[in-house]
Amino acid sequence: MNISGTLNNLLITTGIHNFTLGQVIMILVSLFLIYLAIAKQFEPLL
Repeated sequence: MNISGTLNNLLITTGIHNFTLGQVIMILVSLFLIYLAIAKQFEPLL
């Protein structure tokens, strides 16, 4: 088994292959807000 084939198969079957730029940005924003809530004890008023 080669590693590149396995990783390529993982990306295709999990749906990561179909992410758009907007979805990636929203995931990063949500992870940042979760970080603020946990590490900095900050809850932004949305």
